[in-house]
Amino acid sequence: MSNIAWDYAMTPLTLGADFYQLAEFADGDCVRRHLGRSLGRCIDEYTIHNVRYIAGRSLEVVYRIPSEQIVTVRFLHPGASDSAFLTAKAAAARPELVHHMPAWDAISWMFPEDPGLPGIQALIAQSVGMIAHDGTRVSWNVLSYLPGERCAIRCLSDDGLGIVAKLRRGPGAAASHQTVQRLWDATDRYFRMPQPITADEALGARWERFVAGQCLEVALTKAAPGPLLADVARNLAHLHTIHPSNLPSQGPDQILRLIEKVLHRVRVVLPTLLDPAEALARTLATTASDLLCQQPVTLHGDLHTANVIVDDTGPVFIDLDSLAAGDPAYDIALLGSRLLLSALSRGDDIGQALTLIASLPDWYGEAGGTSISNKVYTWYVAALLLGRQVKTCIRHSAPSTSRIAPALLEVARATLERGRIAAA
Repeated sequence: MSNIAWDYAMTPLTLGADFYQLAEFADGDCVRRHLGRSLGRCIDEYTIHNVRYIAGRSLEVVYRIPSEQIVTVRFLHPGASDSAFLTAKAAAARPELVHHMPAWDAISWMFPEDPGLPGIQALIAQSVGMIAHDGTRVSWNVLSYLPGERCAIRCLSDDGLGIVAKLRRGPGAAASHQTVQRLWDATDRYFRMPQPITADEALGARWERFVAGQCLEVALTKAAPGPLLADVARNLAHLHTIHPSNLPSQGPDQILRLIEKVLHRVRVVLPTLLDPAEALARTLATTASDLLCQQPVTLHGDLHTANVIVDDTGPVFIDLDSLAAGDPAYDIALLGSRLLLSALSRGDDIGQALTLIASLPDWYGEAGGTSISNKVYTWYVAALLLGRQVKTCIRHSAPSTSRIAPALLEVARATLERGRIAAA
C-alpha cells in the first residue's frame, strides 16, 4: 500500500490533462460501475491500495475489494485500450485474470497476475512452504504492492511464526540479502531490525522475519512524539556506526538529479508551482557546493514513518533495502520532511511538526551521533521536501496535492532563507 493513508474518499482534484481518469479513479460511482462490469458482479466496497502516476506517461491504480481481492487498473488514452488488452491477454500466464474496460479506456489484472512481476505466485507458494509444517495452517496477505516493480507479502502460521517475502523486478535480491545479513551480523549492532532469512536471485526475492507492532506513523498519534522520536534518533545513531562495504552513495548530487525529474512532473501537474519550484531548485544547486558534509556513514536510505515499527520494546528499522553511504543529516532530514508531509496530509497545524523536525538533530547528537551542521541539515530538509515529498504527492495523485505541495515548497524556501527550520 502507499506509505501514507491518503483519504481517497475525497475525490482528488483534476491535476494534469494527460489522463482524464485522474478525475474519476477515486469517484465511488465510477469505480463501482467500471470494476463491477469488469468482474461481472456488484461491487459495494473497495479501497485504493496504491496509485502510481507518472505525469505525461502512465497512470495505474491498485484497488482492493472484499475477500482480499486485488485489481490493478492501467488507464490509457482514449482508443488505446483495445490493442493493449489483446497484447496483455496474449502475454498473460492466466489470461482469464486479464480484463478489458473499454468504457474507462483501461485494462485490468487480477492479483497475482502481473506482466512485470511474473514470480508473485511462486513467491506466495515458497513463502507458505517455509513456515507450513506438521499440518499448521498458514495465512498470507499483501503488505505493499507496486505493479511491475515490487510486492511484499506477510505469511503467518497458526503457531505464531511469521515471515515477510519481498519480490522486486530485476536482479539484486541476493546482493541485498547479503548486505542486510552483514548488518544483522555486526557484533556492535545495538539497534533492532528484522532477521534476514534467505534470498532467491532467480526469482528476485528475499525473506526476513516478520516484526509485529505499529508503524511510527500510527505510534506518533498514540504516544508523546518527542520521547518516541528521540528513541528513534538514538537507534539511528547506532545504525550510522555500522559500516557494511560497497554501499552506493547518497548525497546532494543524487538529490539534485532527482529534483530535475520532479520539476518535470510539477510542470505537467502543478504548472502554477513551477516558478517557485524551479527557484528553489536553483538555490539548492548553487548552495550544494558550500556544504561541509560529514564523513559518510551507513544510511538507512529510506527512513520514513512507515519504515520504523514500534513495539513494547521500542523502534525497529525495517525495509533496509536502500542502505547507502552518505551524510547522517540525510536520514534525519528524510524522516523530518516526512513528518511535515504526514501532518499536512492529516490537515494538522504544522507547528508541532516543525518543532519536532528542528529537534531531531539535537536528539541525534545527545544519543551519541555526530554533530549535525545546521546549514547541512536545513539544506537536506529543503531538498527532500521538493525531491521526495512533493514527488510523493504527485506520484500517488494525492487528493490534497494542490493544498500540500505549495505548503511544502514554502516551508522549504523559508528554511533555506532563514537558515533554520521555520514555519511559512
